[in-house]
Amino acid sequence: MRTFSATELRQKLGEILDAASSGETILVMRDHMPLVYLVAHEDGEGLVGRGDKRIASERQALDGLVEFGNQWHRQRDPDPEGEGAAGWVRWTGRDGQP
Repeated sequence: MRTFSATELRQKLGEILDAASSGETILVMRDHMPLVYLVAHEDGEGLVGRGDKRIASERQALDGLVEFGNQWHRQRDPDPEGEGAAGWVRWTGRDGQP
């Protein structure tokens, strides 16, 4: 992998694009910080959409957790009378047992 500054990229664009298109990975730096990678089209195709799949998978997992929480809450409703703390106290009685 070769590294170029943004200035070098502007000066040697054709050479750098040729190297990237032939399969070499190019890192472009600006102010000594990584800015972008240049890769061949075939290599980039494997990257495009990967984030979308990860996001969809994470969203599905979160939806499953939300549904689990809703089911758990329905089965163990701490407020059976729907009256808040006062209803809870009346429901449990003096000894704290239902």
